[in-house]
Amino acid sequence: MTLKRFLMLPLAALPLLGQANADTIPLEGSFNLVIASQDMNKLVRSGNLAGYTAGLALRSEVKPGLDLRYHLNFMFLRGADGTGLKNANRPHFFGGMDVMQELNAKWSVFGGPMAVQWKQNKNQATDPSFNNSKPASSAFPNGGNNYADGTKFGFRIGAEYRFSKKLRTDLSFQQAEFNKVFNPSWYSVGLTYLFN
Repeated sequence: MTLKRFLMLPLAALPLLGQANADTIPLEGSFNLVIASQDMNKLVRSGNLAGYTAGLALRSEVKPGLDLRYHLNFMFLRGADGTGLKNANRPHFFGGMDVMQELNAKWSVFGGPMAVQWKQNKNQATDPSFNNSKPASSAFPNGGNNYADGTKFGFRIGAEYRFSKKLRTDLSFQQAEFNKVFNPSWYSVGLTYLFN
């Protein structure tokens, strides 16, 4: 699936949104801290607190207590030297679709597929684990082709707690492909605000 097709998934929600009153379009904004885990620790230079994300999402109700959420996010990371991710002015993009299930009046759980578009500066990718400079060997069994080219796929799961009708907090776990060597994962914790 190309990134263009994946980004068109939110259009599938338009018929459902068309049933809603124009004053109640379910738009939300989010801000989350990124906490590196496993392979993500090898991509960043700042320990576990690796950066932050900012995003927008649309929700559509399938039935009471069950929603779909289409999200688009920018992730700002402090990349490690040699990875090509060093420039924080080049945010990474990820988006996807969550299925959200209410557990009670305060808690919901969610999960779904996502796609990531990593922004790697190939001139700064000097570490052989992040570039195409090495042939296959025992040290680098995958050899070259270790740039983070193209759209990478992954998933996320999490839980959300409602403080009020407008303000929520969430904790989620994400994992995605990066190259032939790394499949970074990270936790996100932050706030979500519902505009309508």
